[in-house]
Amino acid sequence: MVQLEQEVKKAQEGDNNALEKVLFSVKDTIYNLAMRMLWNPHDADDATQEILIKIMTKLSTFQRKSSFKTWTFRVASNHLLTMKKTLAEKETISFELFSKDLAEGYLTNSSSHYQRNEVEEKLFEEEAKVGCTSAMLLCLSRYERMVFILHALFNVKSPIGGEILDTTADAFRKTLSRTKRKIKNFMENNCGLINKECQCTCKKRIDIAIDKKRLNPKNLLFAKRNRSIDNAMREMNELDNIASVFATMQYQASENVSSSLKSLINSNTFTILQ
Repeated sequence: MVQLEQEVKKAQEGDNNALEKVLFSVKDTIYNLAMRMLWNPHDADDATQEILIKIMTKLSTFQRKSSFKTWTFRVASNHLLTMKKTLAEKETISFELFSKDLAEGYLTNSSSHYQRNEVEEKLFEEEAKVGCTSAMLLCLSRYERMVFILHALFNVKSPIGGEILDTTADAFRKTLSRTKRKIKNFMENNCGLINKECQCTCKKRIDIAIDKKRLNPKNLLFAKRNRSIDNAMREMNELDNIASVFATMQYQASENVSSSLKSLINSNTFTILQ
């Protein structure tokens, strides 16, 4: 962390190599935040690039009143909370409708029996899990989503969370408590990962998801981007709390983000780079 702060200082002084190190050190964190907020990997890619450009152009305003990580979260969260709604967000459903959709999925026999081997089965199960848990988050308001993600994925405590979102620690804590209660109630009533008595499991949802075109076996949106599928699946079998469902899913930003960053840094487009 001390080394990162030193690189930030160098970057503020116009060191391109330091700037590249700083941006590459936070790109995956930002991408993970964007993925949970927006559901779609392509939307997350675009948002990550936009946020990194903002960090680059606003770096001179960072005054070290907080840690660079906190400042980065503040820039990223502000962007994600105020950006134009994505297609997935426009189609957002409520927890009630989502619960009904899951229940109705078992009333009709699936017509899909897509042949897959053991590796594909594991990938499809991961795809169903990530798609479903991400959809849960879309049932929340953007602000509730952000508060929950900061806590569940990045272990942000209330005082820092309040600083990131320009609110009080108490307000952050109350929103988090309310949001966790909503997610817990939904998962305990619907999700086999949390409640073994529930009919819905990721593996059972594969054929149903293929039927409804929510899972494309030839074009996986989520599983192929997960950098720790084996660890995630193992941890999913040892869950001890709701937040673990979300925290086990870690991703890397695509190569498009990395190449775009390098091009921008070498372009001398922004004053900080000159």
